[in-house]
Amino acid sequence: MFSESFDWILAVILAVVSVLLFIGKGDFFLDLFNGNRENPRKKWPPEKQQKFSKVMGIFTGCLAVAELLMALFAQTYPMVTVGILIFMIVTMIITFRYCKKNF
Repeated sequence: MFSESFDWILAVILAVVSVLLFIGKGDFFLDLFNGNRENPRKKWPPEKQQKFSKVMGIFTGCLAVAELLMALFAQTYPMVTVGILIFMIVTMIITFRYCKKNF
């Protein structure tokens, strides 16, 4: 669908965002996707904010690994795309359940 270079670029961008979120410096990425002026996440204790940032960092890291696998193997082995799609869906379900339970 997209060229292989797009997969590489997206994998690098997701990896950088993942590292920033995991070390706690990427809160501005989380603020970009919330249209509310009064973000309820800002009222959380700092420990809870840091935990949420790490969870989102792990999630983004999983997406970066999936994109890396797509860049490496999708052209040679087309069935890898199906496996990565299943991996992404399972990762999303696990992350959303964890966030719903803990936040």
